[in-house]
Amino acid sequence: IKELIDNRQLYFVPVANPDGYKYNQDSNPGGGGLHRKNRNQTNLTTNIGTDLNRNFEIGWNEIGIGGSMANPGSSTTTTNDTYRGISAMSELENQAMRDWLRNRRITMAFNHHSFAEAH
Repeated sequence: IKELIDNRQLYFVPVANPDGYKYNQDSNPGGGGLHRKNRNQTNLTTNIGTDLNRNFEIGWNEIGIGGSMANPGSSTTTTNDTYRGISAMSELENQAMRDWLRNRRITMAFNHHSFAEAH
């Protein structure tokens, strides 16, 4: 651990979807909020936003297994929880992360992803 701390730069991004996180806190203060999308007003329904995990450039509109569906695991329907956005990297949160990473020489990354309530 001393070697890592003395000879590496470590960056931590505790929350990449702050408005979605805040929405979960406000809508489910006792825990259990499962809203996974940001709160960008993509339409006028109650299930607004884009699933940021499905908005990155890599594989955004690839054809799925058997050529049956583009980007399996995501949706083009704005009200769906897995809505991938109007285009790759259309969301400000993803653009900010991309731009931040481009300005650094990142040689290794460790990601922890969760859309469940943390206690």
